[in-house]
Amino acid sequence: MFNCSHPESPCVYFELGKFLEQQNITLNQTWRSMNPNLPAITSLRWSTRNVMAATQASWMHIPANVSFIHIHKCGGSSVKAIFQALRKQWSRRNPNLDVHVNTYQSSFGSSNLQQRLRNEHERQIHIESLSLHPSQQVVFTIVRDPVDRFISAVQQVMHYHHDLRKACLLPSATRTIECAMTYMETQAANDVHLVPMLSHLRLLHGVKLRVFQLEHLHVLSNYFTNRTIRVRDRSDSETATSLVLANMSASDCTQDMLQKICEMYAVDVAMMHSMGLSTKYCD
Repeated sequence: MFNCSHPESPCVYFELGKFLEQQNITLNQTWRSMNPNLPAITSLRWSTRNVMAATQASWMHIPANVSFIHIHKCGGSSVKAIFQALRKQWSRRNPNLDVHVNTYQSSFGSSNLQQRLRNEHERQIHIESLSLHPSQQVVFTIVRDPVDRFISAVQQVMHYHHDLRKACLLPSATRTIECAMTYMETQAANDVHLVPMLSHLRLLHGVKLRVFQLEHLHVLSNYFTNRTIRVRDRSDSETATSLVLANMSASDCTQDMLQKICEMYAVDVAMMHSMGLSTKYCD
């Protein structure tokens, strides 16, 4: 699964430092500002308590140290749910296994400076371990078409961003998307759901990433848990803020709108192309 050089593996390798060097840019040049809450990382780590447990665990094909870089609106909540389901599943099967799922990120919206600094310190230590011991770590992330991701982000952000919803939730999906495009350039540009996918990889210059596409989420789920796990989000009609948002898709965009979104996320288009991945609307 994680040997991206294997012809049957759905992943590809990506190294942020090499990409920025090839593009002759710095990460700060890719967006108006970097969100310090990023990257958000969830790790899955397991070990055995005794020799017998190690023998019983020898059938396990899951790497002992896996870290997932959560690019928002790319199936990240589902991956975290997959990790938790695996932890519970393994703990029930073998009490001699120690299985841990940890999240490394700043406290979103936290006013507790000391807690936020502790979180950032723990995250930095974890990131350094990814760089120092690459052979002992599997680090992966998920990307998706930039236009589809932007539409999904609008659906999500309008749920909690009152000013954006008040200004831009209109009877027409096309007008709603068009308004959100303009609004985000001035008012919500640093929201974690709206910043480019590449911004979520800040601080990971020395880490070799395995990159999957969103359509491979079910493959990852079956690999880890032998079943499909998907967390509902605000694009589902049952949980969306409005039917306009629930039914919104890239088909509601005019050709000019599609082109502008591709330009807004040009760095993500370039990143995907550098990995040999196509985009539905920006090729």
